[in-house]
Amino acid sequence: MYLLGHDYNFKGAISKTKDLSFLKKEINSQHYFIEDYIRSDEKKPGQAPEEIYFGMEKAKIAFENSDRKVFNATRVSYLDIFDLRNFDELLGENNE
Repeated sequence: MYLLGHDYNFKGAISKTKDLSFLKKEINSQHYFIEDYIRSDEKKPGQAPEEIYFGMEKAKIAFENSDRKVFNATRVSYLDIFDLRNFDELLGENNE
């Protein structure tokens, strides 16, 4: 399975291998292009960073235990759980 668009660049994101402290700056933690994309009564990305991260770790284990694998093909991603794959190579001219 390939993850697409999982940039994981929200304020509060955690990592076991990367320094994500730069995401704490407000300019680096914008979620969407318009302010009212998420309703005020909805949870916003990053409100449960530990749960998101550890959930991804559990998903990786579950897939691998069933002889499947998850790859992250997001062009720019700070998520360090899944092996990265180059999006452009996956969908490049040679794969028509």
